[in-house]
Amino acid sequence: MTSEFYFFPSPALTIVAQSVCLADGSCSSVQHKGVVALSPDITLSSVLHVSKFAYSLLSVSRLAKTFNCVLIFLPSSCLLQDLGSKRIFDRGFERDG
Repeated sequence: MTSEFYFFPSPALTIVAQSVCLADGSCSSVQHKGVVALSPDITLSSVLHVSKFAYSLLSVSRLAKTFNCVLIFLPSSCLLQDLGSKRIFDRGFERDG
């Protein structure tokens, strides 16, 4: 989920009518669903655009299952390692805390 509209390539958005509820009990409406490319190796499908979100959220469990990988968390970054080949195929970095 993200509030950042620029993550989505224009023609790949679908308008949806649903909402998401947060741990604090508040709910926000979802405006769109689409595909987001995080890197050349990682493309996510069914990403929700929620304009009132303060942060972008990523399901680590879904990422690990989709790409058959393990995520290794370090103090300011994380590595994605393929379970079969053990090759590190991508990295993520902390941004804005």
